[in-house]
Amino acid sequence: MGALASKPGDRPALRDRVSPAASVRRIPVGLGRAKPVRDATGRITRWYGSCTDINRIKVVEEQLQLMLGEMNHRVKNSMAMVHSIVSQTLRQAETLDQARMSIQSRIGIMAQAHDRLVKATWTETAITEVVEAALGPTA
Repeated sequence: MGALASKPGDRPALRDRVSPAASVRRIPVGLGRAKPVRDATGRITRWYGSCTDINRIKVVEEQLQLMLGEMNHRVKNSMAMVHSIVSQTLRQAETLDQARMSIQSRIGIMAQAHDRLVKATWTETAITEVVEAALGPTA
């Protein structure tokens, strides 16, 4: 269970964590606020407080972090592909104008392949469909 900590004048926060198995990550499920009731000597005789269910909020936060990590990974991969396209094209091109046209074409083809994957929501897309979408204008 969580811990209840208080400092003079502070309202302590209680965060309960529940885990069905030791191998499962714990997710906060409750946020509690409590205030002590003291007797004439200052000794705490009871606590008054409330508890709010925050499980749904924490699960959504966790899902957002996972999605952000995946998106960052995909962007990084895309940047690496663009870097490779530009580097290879500049090595092979005889003129800057030829390089410019080739880079624009190759990045455009990459964007078309990406669009095909996005339309299929990254599931059950045959590689032949991606290749055909990328090569469509040039095939």
